Amino acid sequence: MPRIKAPVLGLYGGNDARVNATIGWADTTMQALKKSYTYKIFDGAATGSFARRTSRQSRSGQAAWPMTVAFFNKNLR
Repeated sequence: MPRIKAPVLGLYGGNDARVNATIGWADTTMQALKKSYTYKIFDGAATGSFARRTSRQSRSGQAAWPMTVAFFNKNLR
């Protein structure tokens, strides 16, 4: 993590305890290193499924896409 130079956006499915168990550590570490780390957990969504347009969890996908575009617009200009 010390070598990370770009802001990081994490989009997580709420139904993935294994992956989500790392969020607290990542957040704490990134803050300690004064790095930009923004994350959102989508309740009821499986990992990655919230980003699929045809997913049953399309509400999460509908929220994730504008967040991603806004993050890119803010950080990649």
